[in-house]
Amino acid sequence: MPERRRFYRYDLQLEANISVYQDHKFQKTEKGKTRNISSGGAFIQTSSHYPLGISLYLEVYLPVQSQARTPQVSKIQGQGRVIRNSSQGFAINFDQECDLVPAACESK
Repeated sequence: MPERRRFYRYDLQLEANISVYQDHKFQKTEKGKTRNISSGGAFIQTSSHYPLGISLYLEVYLPVQSQARTPQVSKIQGQGRVIRNSSQGFAINFDQECDLVPAACESK
């Protein structure tokens, strides 16, 4: 069977914050860990299951090499919809391109 994915998936286990859209705003609900991630979406390992199609906001934290002696962190942030659930977590399809920002910049 030919590969149907449009984007290459990277097997990366990274910390993630998951927020659910409720009451006209995103509210943080839990932490998870990516199993893999691509330009089009990610699989998040968590014990929670979300309804298919629900809108989520995701922040994935990336360790970054820097000249400083203290570790630096950046994050990928974006919005998407749940497209699949499994016993290990859920898959999210990003609605649009995600932003890559320094983690110190807190903007949604």
